[in-house]
Amino acid sequence: MKSPLSRRTLLRGAGGVAIALPFLDAMSPRLARAAAAPKRLFLMHNQNGVVPASWFPTGTEKAFTLAPAMTPFEPHKSNLIIIDGVDKQENRDNGTAHARGMASTFTGNTSKDGFADGPSIDQPVANAIGAGTRIKYLLAGKVSNYHVFHSGPRMMIPPVDEPKANFDRLFTGFTPPAVGNSGGGGPAAQNPDMAVLRARKKSILDHALEEYKRVSAVVGPGDRKRLDVHAETIRQIERGLDASGSSPVAAGAGCKKPEPAPVNDGAYAERGKANMELLCLALACDITRVVGMQWTSHGTAFSWLGVTTLHHPLAHQTGNAGADAQLTKILTWHAQQAADALTRLKSYQEGDGTVLDSTLFLWGNEISTGSHQFPRAPYLMATGKLLPTGRYLKFNGLPHPTVLVSVANVLGLPMTSFGNSGWQKGALPGLM
Repeated sequence: MKSPLSRRTLLRGAGGVAIALPFLDAMSPRLARAAAAPKRLFLMHNQNGVVPASWFPTGTEKAFTLAPAMTPFEPHKSNLIIIDGVDKQENRDNGTAHARGMASTFTGNTSKDGFADGPSIDQPVANAIGAGTRIKYLLAGKVSNYHVFHSGPRMMIPPVDEPKANFDRLFTGFTPPAVGNSGGGGPAAQNPDMAVLRARKKSILDHALEEYKRVSAVVGPGDRKRLDVHAETIRQIERGLDASGSSPVAAGAGCKKPEPAPVNDGAYAERGKANMELLCLALACDITRVVGMQWTSHGTAFSWLGVTTLHHPLAHQTGNAGADAQLTKILTWHAQQAADALTRLKSYQEGDGTVLDSTLFLWGNEISTGSHQFPRAPYLMATGKLLPTGRYLKFNGLPHPTVLVSVANVLGLPMTSFGNSGWQKGALPGLM
């Protein structure tokens, strides 16, 4: 191509559909392509702590063995930084341990009743690296009584748990027709069902197929391959969402409103997996550069793993051999979801590398163990090229805001503190 393709290029088709493109070589000047990939942040949060023996490795900084629950990361061991010896800070006079823990994980701040006294790290990062993206940040998952993501003091940001809603926000641009007038001369009301009906009428990619072919024809073979992978990934996610949302065409006369579905009906796993796929694709498409996933599992029984006790009361039995075995199953399952995300980010080619090369993944938990302990908080980082990786880093009781300051520094923000002023020790020494 004679001139770079705009990163904001969208494939537009009938019905107002808009499909974002992945980051392509053709989007950067020829001489700048090696350094063109934008930096990105992926936050993942869990509840109820870990079984330490199943989480923390054994060995030295560069010669370590992954713990039992972390075996899903074995293919990505060289991309990991497992952090040990960082203590979650808390203000014990405010709310429950779970409330304090959730609110502080990514804010590094005090809290009351599950609301943090400052923003989470995704906010300053999004302001710094998200300029020009269509969505500044995308947060998925189920809202809890206590809150992880915040835009400011006691200003929680609710994640969106419905994958279809997240899919539509990322990949469609509908303007539903008016269905009436407010009666007072104001703007006409919008029919919220029209967007869904139009989205299901025809495949999103089919709408934009002609423009997709046009762009594919004028880029190089490497970009053409990325476009093909991108298109097929969107199709797979779209088909999965359609299948999960299918319903009978007509209901019989005996149809009755069912009782509320139990929490452990599989929705936790299905929605979580779908949302993790969407967050990865959102980064690969450069629709946003900051994403977060909030796994809310207090009331979930992981029946598909053979665990029938709800996660919260089970976590309070940490230290009991039987409970630890069940909790390790739950932790392993979540580790698999994180490892799958790393695999997916590696599958997206970008320049001479992959999307994971320029992405910093951070996994945190509200508490250290289910018995409301805060020392030795479980934090894990992963990236391709933003940091020296393949390391097990041990510290001696550093406050957890050091992790958040380090995240900001890796992504180009020159912070020396973040969160509560009394919990500051700078960044993690030796990380960068």
